Amino acid sequence: HQRCGVLSTGEPATRLDESVSLQGDVAPDPAAPLWRAAQVFRLLSCLYALGFQVTINPHLEHPVAGWLLFAVLIGWSAACAVGYLQGFGRRPAWVVAEIAVVAALMLSTEFIASEQWVLDNQSWPTTLWATNATISAAILFGPIGGMLTGALVMAASAALKGYVHIDLGRNATVVVELVVGLAVGLAAQTARRAHAELEQAARLSASLEERERLS
Repeated sequence: HQRCGVLSTGEPATRLDESVSLQGDVAPDPAAPLWRAAQVFRLLSCLYALGFQVTINPHLEHPVAGWLLFAVLIGWSAACAVGYLQGFGRRPAWVVAEIAVVAALMLSTEFIASEQWVLDNQSWPTTLWATNATISAAILFGPIGGMLTGALVMAASAALKGYVHIDLGRNATVVVELVVGLAVGLAAQTARRAHAELEQAARLSASLEERERLS
């Protein structure tokens, strides 16, 4: 009888429904805007990688293999974009797979280019495109995961060249990767914390209204 009374008054039921929707079956992803923005970056990085590939392909030892690998890059990028936009890719296994694919494609440079070319250039997928893995890890795992992934990307680049050379005055790529991982990770962390606080406030408000109604 009390339940019917709540429904008949209109407003309390509406507030309770809002509370249920916040805690409901399908909780919204607080980091969804970051995932969408990341896919815009992914598209732009793919366009940059395409321009780089067109420029450097004639100078590779195995240009056909270079285009085949680039097709893998585009296919994987499309799969990641769909997965992250739809939501089914926002899980550890998928992000770890992305990191592995990025590292593998970077390291594949030594199989399609000469040793001198490898020493003189960045890996064929480009460091900009590889940064997608750093961004994905930062959104899902937070700043520490993002920075570790950025460091892993740079480690793959160092392994490809066969040496580690850090010259922040002439090449700040290492710093950029770490800063991207830190900044995006903190943004995702803040979004999730704010969402949790909002849900807690909504539950508290609904509980107080219910107590007032019963009293």
